[in-house]
Amino acid sequence: MSHRRPGILGTALLSALLSGTLLASSAGTDGDYTAWVTNSKDGTLSAIDLSTYTVLGTIPVGNNPRGVVPAGDVVVVAAQGADQLVVVAVDGGTVVMRIPVGHKPYDVAIDPRSGSWGWVSLLARGQVQNVAETGVQATVDVGRRPVGVAFDPKGRQAAVACSGSDKVYLLPRQATTRGLSEVAVGRKPMDVAFDKKGRRLLVSNFKDNTVTVIDARKASVDELVAVGRGPRGVAWSPTAKDVAAVVQSRAQTVRIIEGNDAFDVAVGKKPIELAFTPDGKLLVVTNAGSNDVSVVDVGTHTVVTTVPVGSRPWGVAITATS
Repeated sequence: MSHRRPGILGTALLSALLSGTLLASSAGTDGDYTAWVTNSKDGTLSAIDLSTYTVLGTIPVGNNPRGVVPAGDVVVVAAQGADQLVVVAVDGGTVVMRIPVGHKPYDVAIDPRSGSWGWVSLLARGQVQNVAETGVQATVDVGRRPVGVAFDPKGRQAAVACSGSDKVYLLPRQATTRGLSEVAVGRKPMDVAFDKKGRRLLVSNFKDNTVTVIDARKASVDELVAVGRGPRGVAWSPTAKDVAAVVQSRAQTVRIIEGNDAFDVAVGKKPIELAFTPDGKLLVVTNAGSNDVSVVDVGTHTVVTTVPVGSRPWGVAITATS
């Protein structure tokens, strides 16, 4: 059986398990994973068993859910239309907590070292908020229209892409403006992702058809790389040093980058976000235009299967199945 660190809600998981479940039962083994997909148009969260490629259940979470992130024994959803973070138990799929935040939360990142607090981007306010189980701890001004936000795997800092000001802001671990730095990138940056050591930050520039690679320690641009049309979601492999992936939304493909090589894989309509499984073998891609997700084999650069979900799928997070 896999073991998880305590997450953002601590003992609240116990009450969730006692109150019943919304998901179909699934007998998992080590190495099995569940994909959690936000369906932005119908206000739900789909849970997909990646060993059988079946939908275990669909959970109502609130109006217009966007970003979703794992946090120990829960996943945390940014419900944009409800101005809330919604905490869902991994075991059972029950909503166990709703945390009020500012206007139009877009994405959320949880500190991987503690699993107990993180940053949420507020699309309408040009701000990010530091949030914990007890609520908002601090509000920090950044650039216009902040969207994708991520923590580095070591928990040293976070980053947020500001699509309206063409900048990425590096956020200190603590809830303060001290140590806040900004890096100019391409036009309309949409998403950010740290590599497994937290040294490189990948940024998708939607209008430039490029990705920017930032040296996260120096807060400076290392490289600008041309990619396909409409880059959105980005991710680094959790296991391989020089493997990354970029959603090319307007091209309806995902580009897998392996060192100096690149492989484009056709997926569904209007792909938005993607996530690697923890073993680095699969990519799960949300396709907002075709209401499904594509599961991509990273090694063979092929689509394994396509799984129908709710209406306008957006964010995706992967957890281990116990």
